[in-house]
Amino acid sequence: MEKLVTYLQDWFKLFLENRDLMLRKIVKITEHKGKLDFEFKDKRQIFMIFPNLEECNVADLEDIENIGIVTFNTEENLKWLIKRWDGLARITTLVVYFVNPFSQLDKRWIVHPHTHNKICESDSLAQGLRSMFEMVEPITLSAVEKKI
Repeated sequence: MEKLVTYLQDWFKLFLENRDLMLRKIVKITEHKGKLDFEFKDKRQIFMIFPNLEECNVADLEDIENIGIVTFNTEENLKWLIKRWDGLARITTLVVYFVNPFSQLDKRWIVHPHTHNKICESDSLAQGLRSMFEMVEPITLSAVEKKI
């Protein structure tokens, strides 16, 4: 699993750095095992790296301002998100990135549970999240391990 964390963390760091090339808002990046701490000109944001969301405890995220989760676009991770949706939606600044660096379609999809919860009807939540999930090719953790 350590190899997956390192790969996902390195990929996401490069993704945000490339996205920032024009805006130049990143002031400093501090890397820890399984965590990236981005200091932007206007805020600080922490991204927790979880290849498998079963390792994420929602309660640990609640006290972190501007928190993000980065995970692989797996069926299991989507199910985890849906199952814990109510708790995640209470974290006002949470953003979740689902990524598949090997996808032939989009490479990532993003959801802000708090905001999404305000505009989405609860009975169509799973269908809406699945629609976003399918914009990026699903992958398994074993498939990622083989590719890296």
